[in-house]
Amino acid sequence: MRWIMMAIMGLMIGVTAHAAEYRVLADRKVNFDAYKTFRFEKITITRASGAKVKQENLDRLREAVTERLVKEGLAEDKTKADLEVTLTAGSEAELSLAETQGVPYFDGAWRILPKSGESDIQDAAAGAPKYSQASLRIDLKDSKTGVVVWRALISDLVRLPVSQQVIAAALAKVFEQYPPPPAE
Repeated sequence: MRWIMMAIMGLMIGVTAHAAEYRVLADRKVNFDAYKTFRFEKITITRASGAKVKQENLDRLREAVTERLVKEGLAEDKTKADLEVTLTAGSEAELSLAETQGVPYFDGAWRILPKSGESDIQDAAAGAPKYSQASLRIDLKDSKTGVVVWRALISDLVRLPVSQQVIAAALAKVFEQYPPPPAE
């Protein structure tokens, strides 16, 4: 019995540690103090099987992100907002390496992936981390310019049914990088 309990605890620790994998990409030249309001533009969870996702799962995801954005000092405004929020979870959440080139990102320390030629991108893609079908991508887009100014990628997080506790814990970690430090 003791071995079973130790195996279960090891499995739980492994799942928790794996869920903590994230990356934040941000335009550090942007004045994030100017953003006061947000609205949701689109929320999707795509299952690899193509099966339909229940509305309650979409609502739970929305609620968790809303709660986090409010804690960051933003207010939801469904008509005229400074930021438009897009949540993409599931099989469409991953980014190609080319989408992250030259963009500042945080994965424990702030870095910038250098821009490189297409052949370098293809070579690096084989060893690059892939976000599984349970990934979550959060895009905060400037409403006036239409440009994504902050993006979070969290791997192996969104499982159905959506667990608000698990997502809230991951969001708390990711939003430690909101707003990002100004560019040097």
